[in-house]
Amino acid sequence: MNKFMSLTKLQLKDFFSRYQSGLNLKKGILGKGLFIVVGLLLLFPAIQLSQSLYTPLAMVGYPQILVTLAYIGAVIAMLFAAIPFIMSIFFYSKDITFLSSLPIKESAIVLSKLSAIYIYLLGMSAFIFGPALAIYTINQEMNILLILLSLIAFIVSPILPLTIATLIILPIMRWVGGSKRRNLFSILGSILFLFFIVALQLILSRFQSDPERMQQLLAQPEGLLKAVGKPFPPSLWLTNMVQGSFVDMILFLGITIILVLLLQGLSKAIYRKAMMSFSQEGSVSIKEGSIYYKKRSVGLQLIRRNFFIITSNPTFFLNTFLNMLVPVLVFGISMFTGETSIEALNSPLLAPYRVLIFAGVLSSPAIISNISATAITREGKAFWETKVLPISLKDNLRYRVITTMILNLFGSLLLGIGSMFIMDLSAMDILLGIVVTISLTLFLATVDIVINIFRPMLNWTHPTAAVKNNMNVMISLALRVVIGFGIYGIFMVVKAKNETMIILISGIFFLLYLLARHLVYKVFVKKFKEISI
Repeated sequence: MNKFMSLTKLQLKDFFSRYQSGLNLKKGILGKGLFIVVGLLLLFPAIQLSQSLYTPLAMVGYPQILVTLAYIGAVIAMLFAAIPFIMSIFFYSKDITFLSSLPIKESAIVLSKLSAIYIYLLGMSAFIFGPALAIYTINQEMNILLILLSLIAFIVSPILPLTIATLIILPIMRWVGGSKRRNLFSILGSILFLFFIVALQLILSRFQSDPERMQQLLAQPEGLLKAVGKPFPPSLWLTNMVQGSFVDMILFLGITIILVLLLQGLSKAIYRKAMMSFSQEGSVSIKEGSIYYKKRSVGLQLIRRNFFIITSNPTFFLNTFLNMLVPVLVFGISMFTGETSIEALNSPLLAPYRVLIFAGVLSSPAIISNISATAITREGKAFWETKVLPISLKDNLRYRVITTMILNLFGSLLLGIGSMFIMDLSAMDILLGIVVTISLTLFLATVDIVINIFRPMLNWTHPTAAVKNNMNVMISLALRVVIGFGIYGIFMVVKAKNETMIILISGIFFLLYLLARHLVYKVFVKKFKEISI
């Protein structure tokens, strides 16, 4: 037991130290204090949301539905979060070989890692399920039994998603464990988790702004409890257990014990797969065949190299995905959930502003994205490779900017196609939207590379420090705020039609792009030449 506890503490220390390193936080009181502050900032909105949902539910006599909904949401969130975490801690970590040499049972190693994941998921449950459970408990006739049952419900809440995620991962890793695309499912898991968070936020904000809609749903014969809980019986068992049902407590705790025993039984299988088929460094099959040489475009090869740097690292890929496709994701989910309706977008009241809305939607990837601001930083200590390639410094910079433009314009293309199907746009509206998007993308992609030239930051220790916790990103965002105020000032000073304003703003951005282009390729290229690791 002592060995198991020591291993669990070791796993937790390793996780939090890597997380702290990724956030560029120093150890000590400052780092711990920041963790506490961030936790409180996340907890207060969760409490407020739970309270706002509890009020209409209590008014119609179904306050326990808050527990059901919160548990279902927590299970889904923890499931998506557990998939990449299990893959990381078992199949991509570098400690299995070391731990296997210690006089420790295989099951103890696996269960200690699962315990670390459990504690991580329990912390997540504290922000999703915990506030709802606490608010429900406080507003009922509090007694020792209710508090005890609520505490048990909270403690065991991560076990179900942890077991499901483990059962999903084992067959998946048998398939992709030896391939060079082992990071694929870790990336997909994180993307699905992001999709869930955005969708949940939009749905909850819709219910929160329309309490009558929830009351109408509760007034239906089946009721929200049965409608939501029947497809997922454990949520009903847990809710009824908190209310004091002995039968449901036996059912819920019984399935929890079975799942714990199942995890213990799978421990050897997980260990062997982590040690053999899914070794930490991965095994990539090398195909035999003849070697041939083919001449390719230098520009195309540099663009492919830039794409490979992004796609080969999950952190870089997710950051790029967020920058490029979050506007697409938010727009699509808001349409799907009814947050934004086709009728509202095509309302006669919005007709004079439709071209501005379309231009804003189309150019949003360029506005949100700051890929060029970390284009040099992402290479890290491999930056020397491009320094020795037989290419000019101008081409080296140019194709970094072009890579950013391709990614941003791809996101704009998706938004443009969706907007043309949804909004009643004229040919002139579409043309003006394309013109302002291209000019803005050219300017921002070019000016962001200037930031990275002056702040290359190649000696990072964690990918997160390169693309997220990087002052370049903050400077880039600050620049966009200044540009936003500038555009607002132009609209306030120049009184003209919206179409004329878009042409004027596009011309300004194009002139600024020419100026930035001249500075980058004629002046700042000398600064780029001086960059060293």
